[in-house]
Amino acid sequence: MLLLDEMELTKEKLKGTPRPKTYRAKKKGEIKQAVVKHLSNLNKQNIDFAMFYIAKHSENFIVKDENGNEVRTQDVLKDWKKNMSDSLKSNEAMHLAFSIDEIKTTNNLEALENSVRDVLKHNFYENKFVYTIHKHQGKPHVHVIINKRSKLTNRKIHFKNKGDVKKFYKNLREEFAENLNHYNDSFNYRTEYVVERDLKYKLLKKTIDDLKKKMNLNSNIIEKAQNTIKNLNEELKDINNRIILNSNENITNIDENNHRKNLKKVKIILNRNKELTRIKKDIEKNIYKQEELIKNTEFIIKEAATKDFVDVEHTLKFFQSKMNKRNMTLSQYFGIEKMSDDFKEMKYFYNIKVNENIKNEKDEIQLLSMTTNAFKINKLYKQVIAREFENKNVLQDKDAAEKIKENKEFLINIFKEREHEVELMIRKTTNIIKRSDDGKLISKKENELSFLNKELEFINNIKDINKDLYRNEIDLEKTFDKFKDKIKSINKKTSIFQLQKIFIEKDYLKEKIKDKEKLEFIEKVNNKIIDLIDTRALQNYKLREFKKDKLKSSETIKDKTKVLNSLEFLKKENETIKKFYDKHITNIDRKVFISKLETKIDNIKKEDSIYKLIDLNKELKFRTKMQDNNEELKYLEQIKSKVKELVDKRAFRNFKSQSSLKEKYKEETVLEEKEKYNNHLAFSKQEGTAIKRVYKDLFTTKDKKELIKDLEDRSKYLNDTKSIYTIDNHYKESKFRKEFNATDNEDKLAIKSIKDDIKLISLLREDKVKRTITYYVDKLNTNITDKEIIETKKSLDYMKQENKDIKKIKQDRNKIKEKDIEIQI
Repeated sequence: MLLLDEMELTKEKLKGTPRPKTYRAKKKGEIKQAVVKHLSNLNKQNIDFAMFYIAKHSENFIVKDENGNEVRTQDVLKDWKKNMSDSLKSNEAMHLAFSIDEIKTTNNLEALENSVRDVLKHNFYENKFVYTIHKHQGKPHVHVIINKRSKLTNRKIHFKNKGDVKKFYKNLREEFAENLNHYNDSFNYRTEYVVERDLKYKLLKKTIDDLKKKMNLNSNIIEKAQNTIKNLNEELKDINNRIILNSNENITNIDENNHRKNLKKVKIILNRNKELTRIKKDIEKNIYKQEELIKNTEFIIKEAATKDFVDVEHTLKFFQSKMNKRNMTLSQYFGIEKMSDDFKEMKYFYNIKVNENIKNEKDEIQLLSMTTNAFKINKLYKQVIAREFENKNVLQDKDAAEKIKENKEFLINIFKEREHEVELMIRKTTNIIKRSDDGKLISKKENELSFLNKELEFINNIKDINKDLYRNEIDLEKTFDKFKDKIKSINKKTSIFQLQKIFIEKDYLKEKIKDKEKLEFIEKVNNKIIDLIDTRALQNYKLREFKKDKLKSSETIKDKTKVLNSLEFLKKENETIKKFYDKHITNIDRKVFISKLETKIDNIKKEDSIYKLIDLNKELKFRTKMQDNNEELKYLEQIKSKVKELVDKRAFRNFKSQSSLKEKYKEETVLEEKEKYNNHLAFSKQEGTAIKRVYKDLFTTKDKKELIKDLEDRSKYLNDTKSIYTIDNHYKESKFRKEFNATDNEDKLAIKSIKDDIKLISLLREDKVKRTITYYVDKLNTNITDKEIIETKKSLDYMKQENKDIKKIKQDRNKIKEKDIEIQI
């Protein structure tokens, strides 16, 4: 099989769903526009960002490919980039958006997706593409990214001129509208909603341009027809060459040994030539029609040469007069009648659609002005001025004039605000260049700065030409009001990049504004922003610590990758935070933050959980890291000592709590109560795990030895005058110190010595309690007053209770001892 045949068969296989074969008649009622927008051309580098954006707002971060399969963006990019050029100037993909003005029902969304899919398959069957539907904004729409390189030839989609581009997108819109109407009977879409892109409106626009230049419409018709004939002749020449090539192929490529194969070749070539001949006849017919149009129009020009016509209506009325009708041929008469009908239909359409069109145009202006530059804003402004002229000279509609005025005022305000935005961006970009050490980043930012300076120069030039676009004090008031709204909306979740932008805007306003009240407000705002920057910096630090711990505990590669990506982002954010923090957070601010931390620590209560202490410890580490003043660092060490003390107390309480709960759980016989103690014990153990983690982080070996030494010193002051409860508390603490603080054999021996001393003191206390009980019993048998009897009995009861508790403590210790002996055996 010939290479050409193979390619054509492959193309046929690749071809997707054709356009709907049945077209319904135009419905009455509201007509809507099927919108197809070209958002951007993408090179190999920035295709990643576009792909990420369209996937971000899709369901499950998934897009669909040309075969309708759900795919991941990273897999698509890996496949596409194999054949893409690395040049930044090479546009390798195109980003389109298809949208409809409908509510988000299942039927409407299905019709939208099916229509887009069919349009893509029919027009881009040679290319790879991905698409996904977005439902998060007002109007449902589908984003499409098309790989410009053909799957067959690796050649890119290319347009010869602007005319080809307009024709291409016009066909896409027409087909999209037809598909929408095909998939949903309730739809009534056409491609005539953007007036500038409508063929009928083009005729009207051409007429108005002719009015400006004092030209006649008919000369434009001739010029257009001549261009059409020229293009058709080129196509005809190409068709003739292909027919000759096919015929030569039939003659020269004969296989003498395989007649069946030869016959098949001949049939294929004959069919191909048959189709080419049909196309050739159509082209010749179109050439003839255009030649007839030129002939008729030249006659009209000749007849009207002595008249000074100002618009199409007058021209048509002149040629439709009885006198002129007598001088026309039949074909010329029908030509004039057709022109008249077309003009009436065009004007009718323009009248009924203009209000909707201007409203849609406003939406388009608002959308573009948010992400555009001064050059495009000025272009849109000129477009609105042209619209104003058209309405004034042709339509003369009051409602339309009002809406055009709104559009004009909106663009004027946007242009003025753009000047302020450019000034802020220049300031920000200059600061980045000064602070950065990265050569690539500096080069990139210098290019951006160059463009911004050109844009600012353009704005200043426009201000001199058009006073409507000049920034004044009223605009500064509006900017200040917008700044106040931004301040209301910021909170601890606001990103550092947004806070940075607000800070720069604050500096700009502080420099420009002279009003005292406004300056006071800006000063208050400054404190709020600084607090938020500090909060964001602290959150970033805590998140990084959390992610590092999570990375250690992650088991699968997928989980580790996810955590590493998060850490990478947090690291980049931290670089920005640190630069901004060092520049704008003063030593006084840092002292205030430390003072607030100390207040939080002082306000810690017994019932507060260990997690609050852990959080404060993280903040303490963050404050230490961000501080470089020696005095403040010493002060932070003192605060750290307080935190250590609180953590140690909390750890001891948890240790005693667990021991107590274990005993109660063993002794309890009621099932419900047993379950209750079990739940409390589980919570206490969970808290104990967190305590051990923070304990290990806070206490060094030196700290632990000091705590053992402190217990040893306190134990020396114990004697038989102390209650058994105090003595037992020291005994429990010795067990706690052994588990938490003993780092070597020396520590263990020291703790054993402390325990032995405490046991001895316990025995002495037991003996003293028994002697005291005997003393109080004997005293009651003597002659004492009633008041002394009451006091003696009270003391006796206390001592008896302590004696019981001594026996219980001894019993519990013996159980533990027996258990230890069993384990050793």
